[in-house]
Amino acid sequence: MSLNTELSKLINFIKISIQNRNFIIEYKKSQLLLDISKCLLRLQLINGFFEKNNKLYIIFKYNTLGENLIKDIKMEYKRPFEKIFKLKYLQSKTFNKKYILKEGSKNSFFLLTTTKGILTHQEAIKNKVGGKVLLLLKSY
Repeated sequence: MSLNTELSKLINFIKISIQNRNFIIEYKKSQLLLDISKCLLRLQLINGFFEKNNKLYIIFKYNTLGENLIKDIKMEYKRPFEKIFKLKYLQSKTFNKKYILKEGSKNSFFLLTTTKGILTHQEAIKNKVGGKVLLLLKSY
């Protein structure tokens, strides 16, 4: 299975789980899902995750209104890894205007694959690395 197909299936599964207000989801363990879960945990958008019998279980986090903290998750481009954000661009005002403010929320994050693993665009700036766009994540 190609990475594009795997990522697409994973995102659709997460979206459906959020719509159904699932508290915990079970999905076949993969390195990609594990890395994305670690990133979501760092952003405090999930309560946690654990592995059991080659499955990864993700525990979602909800606010006091009963809404999942993950508002939306999507592949930003038809083929992930097509768009590369260099460090200089991530630090620019153009990036903020074009992507972050356009989304209408400071709670929008790009997940990038970098030499230091999967990071948000903010973490990439702190680590002084650019990366290839994996997906866009919006939160409350």
